[in-house]
Amino acid sequence: MRNQAYISAKYTADTEAEIMVNIRRAIDAGDTMLKLGYAPIIPHVCMNHNTSWDKAIEHDLGILRSLCPLTDVIVMLPGWEKSLGAQREREEAVKRGIRVVLYDDILMGKL
Repeated sequence: MRNQAYISAKYTADTEAEIMVNIRRAIDAGDTMLKLGYAPIIPHVCMNHNTSWDKAIEHDLGILRSLCPLTDVIVMLPGWEKSLGAQREREEAVKRGIRVVLYDDILMGKL
């Protein structure tokens, strides 16, 4: 079984250009995790971008609920604490015993 890495980060922003930057950051983090041997889960690209926030967060929390606490991780990208969705995702991960790691720590070799 391949370990999975759920990428948690801010999605919403004031402009479409800023949203695209947020999506790119999540994809780049997913690529990093893939190179480290994890199968990345990137919610930023998992559904219709016109989905309501309520439906999107329920979808994303459902994915988190399917992760294995023994092998999988949630990766928190910088700025996650400013995102209500990322805060909820982290809370769900902690509740389920899924390891929470900061992306900056991963970049410094602390996985």
